[in-house]
Amino acid sequence: MLGLALLMALIFDTVVVRLRSVFQMVAFLPYAIPGVIASIIWAFLYLPGTSPIVNLLDQIGLPSD
Repeated sequence: MLGLALLMALIFDTVVVRLRSVFQMVAFLPYAIPGVIASIIWAFLYLPGTSPIVNLLDQIGLPSD
């Protein structure tokens, strides 16, 4: 594992590697995906047409706006 970490650090640091930006994206993409998924889920929860929260507020008589 230490060898792999050293190899990745060298790939990110060198200028000679042609696909440096691809290596960086592949390494850091797993950290970005959960944030995107969470924001999509929160947007779904507040969308008036499909949200279970808005439907619940309407059923108990509270304003959903």
